[in-house]
Amino acid sequence: MAFLFASTDDTKSVEIIAERVENIKQVVVSQQRNIVGEKRIIIFPEFKSPDCYRWVFNCILYLTIATYSFLIIKAAVDYLQW
Repeated sequence: MAFLFASTDDTKSVEIIAERVENIKQVVVSQQRNIVGEKRIIIFPEFKSPDCYRWVFNCILYLTIATYSFLIIKAAVDYLQW
C-alpha cells in the first residue's frame, strides 16, 4: 500500500499547480467586463462594398430610366388620343 502515500515532490507540484490555477482565476475575474449586445443595421457590407454600390447605382438608374420612359410613352399615347 505504498502507492497510497504521495511523496513531498508530488504534493509540492500539486500545490504549485493549484496556486497557478488560482492566479489564472484571479486574472480572469479581474478582466471580466460587461458585454453589451449591440444590433446595427448595415446597409452595405464591410466587404465587397464597391459591388454593392454598383448594384444600388444600377437599380436606381434602371428605375429612373423605366419611370421616365413610362411617363414619355404615357404622354405620347395621351397626345395621340386627342
